[in-house]
Amino acid sequence: MTTAKTKKSRMRQAAPKPPRRVRVAKKTPRITDPVGMATFGNKLTAAGTAHPTLFGGSSALPLLTAALLILGSAIVTAQGGSDSAQSALLTASSKVHDIIDQHAAWIQGAADALPSTDAATFITTAGFQVAKAAQRVALTAPELTNGVPTVVHFQLPSIAGAIMWFTEISVDGGKTFTRSVDTEHVKGDITGLTSGQSVIVRLRAYVRGTGYTPWTDLPIIVT
Repeated sequence: MTTAKTKKSRMRQAAPKPPRRVRVAKKTPRITDPVGMATFGNKLTAAGTAHPTLFGGSSALPLLTAALLILGSAIVTAQGGSDSAQSALLTASSKVHDIIDQHAAWIQGAADALPSTDAATFITTAGFQVAKAAQRVALTAPELTNGVPTVVHFQLPSIAGAIMWFTEISVDGGKTFTRSVDTEHVKGDITGLTSGQSVIVRLRAYVRGTGYTPWTDLPIIVT
């Protein structure tokens, strides 16, 4: 006979946790490193050629092969070339970057259906690395924090197609702004501020194909 106490005990037992997801590490070279981008892309297409049964289902691989040919040509043309050649190189590198992301998403989806050990092998055989730790929740808007004295640290969300981020700073409550840090990274520092000063930092991205995003204004008191 099952007692009420036994039933309650069973109800309190926690459900077993699902196995930790094995993730593809996002370590694609920067768009401004076209040679590195080409090297990494060629590594992925070589893995696809060597293991067609494993990776032939990725529709991104033939697109990547074609984009790499364009990137290779753009690298040669841009050597000592015009501004337009440099712009074409950046566009070609960005295209390869986007296709690599598509292929990584396919690899991740296929790995999710495998046991953890097999998933890790699948990811590395494809030419990617396995993420060593759980990835933090992605930012949806820029953030400011105080770093060492007189330094403000900013962290930026990942926006598809964003090529550069621009920052400006105001020390008069937003009446006027002065250009500050321009960066292709998703974090950085604004230095040379005054401790105790109230400032407004505004940030926006330049997104390929759509232009500038609206400014995001963030106030902070510098430590």
